[in-house]
Parts: sequence; C-alpha cells; structure tokens
Amino acid sequence: MRIIQKTKRREAITLLALVITIVIMLLLAAIVIQMALGENGLIIKASKAKKESQQAETKERLQTMVLRNY
Repeated sequence: MRIIQKTKRREAITLLALVITIVIMLLLAAIVIQMALGENGLIIKASKAKKESQQAETKERLQTMVLRNY
C-alpha cells in the first residue's frame, strides 16, 4: 500500500514539473513572438533600416551622377 502511494506522489510531482515547464516555455515563446512581431519588433526595425539604407544609396547615386555631369 505504501509503495503505491509513493509512486503516485512521484508521478504527481513529475506531472507538476512538466506543467510548470510547459507554462514557462509558453511564456518565453510569447515574449519572443512579441519582440519579433510587435510594433517595435525586430522585423519592423529591420525593414525600416533596409528602407533607410536604400534611400541613402539612391541619394548617393544621384549626387554622384550630378557631380559627374559638372
């Protein structure tokens, strides 16, 4: 009888540890998704940086073309 009770306790602790681990992983996943896709997320920042880089490159090319013509 005592062996059965000890086994159930161990299984319950293992199940509790599993549930806690899953909850923590879900929270971490939510944080990462928010960082990547949020208003100031990494993807939006990267696209803004790409756009600014392209604009700077275009401006530099235009300046070079103007200087070559004079």
